[in-house]
Amino acid sequence: MSRSELRAIVAAMPKEQQIAIAEATIPLVTATAGSFLISNLLLTAGVITLVQQVSNQQATSAIRALGASVHILPKLLILFIISTFVILIGLSFYFLPGIFLTYALVLSPAILISSQKGIIDSIIMSWKIALANIKIILPAFLFAISVEFLLYALTIEMAMRSSIVVSILLVGAGNLITAYFLVYLFRFYMLVKQ
Repeated sequence: MSRSELRAIVAAMPKEQQIAIAEATIPLVTATAGSFLISNLLLTAGVITLVQQVSNQQATSAIRALGASVHILPKLLILFIISTFVILIGLSFYFLPGIFLTYALVLSPAILISSQKGIIDSIIMSWKIALANIKIILPAFLFAISVEFLLYALTIEMAMRSSIVVSILLVGAGNLITAYFLVYLFRFYMLVKQ
């Protein structure tokens, strides 16, 4: 069933049925957004902590890195929520201000986790470093965000047409791109900090 056929079916329904469907999808959308936020929170904290421990030549694993990052998760969650609202405000004006704000805030998780600075200090420092190093960070940022948009678009399209396995593989590939980009950002921040 294509999207246009689905829209036609929904448009032919009575208003009460459309409202009931909309009310039924609210918990699903909330659960999806929450799981996306939590998975990105754990991925970001785990990868940055893992790279930090490896850089300090500590014996570590993914589980140890997640365990070591537990104390920073509340601050990182607040940072993610603030960043999400700022980026959504930018996206509500036009697409480019949202992308610009995403770029300006891209280093803030690495700064927050590695330097133990406050949330606002991490945002300000990320803004300054990202804008001062556009030629270094922007190409990697644009590549990572483009590949992730493409993978998520494919995931949505494949979820409607084929098995869930393909969607899971595409989401995993998106997480792998995110992890590599986080490693790049963390290493860049460590070089700038010195």
